[in-house]
Amino acid sequence: MPKTLRKSVKYDLVLINAMGLKITEAQRAEVKKLAEKGLPVMALTVTNPANDICSLDTATAARIVAYMDNGGRENYRNLLRYVRKHIDGKILLAPEAEAPREHPSRLALPP
Repeated sequence: MPKTLRKSVKYDLVLINAMGLKITEAQRAEVKKLAEKGLPVMALTVTNPANDICSLDTATAARIVAYMDNGGRENYRNLLRYVRKHIDGKILLAPEAEAPREHPSRLALPP
């Protein structure tokens, strides 16, 4: 197991950019094992169904995807606030995250 993966057990959340991710079965098993032990893990932009690893409930996962898909400074800031309060459990000290701000697609398609 890579050292960075072993260290990840100390993290509040592990987000994996899984687009084109090439990992071995052993590495995938290690990530799944950490998720089963309670480490919040979520793979984003999954192109290989075998890498679709998520230990979050559907509402939390959907909120994270909304922040990430819409991008921008405010959404990323609110993603960190959301993680701090709702995943890390800093209920009293963390400011409440705003809802994800939807940005129009940068891709303009003809009607």
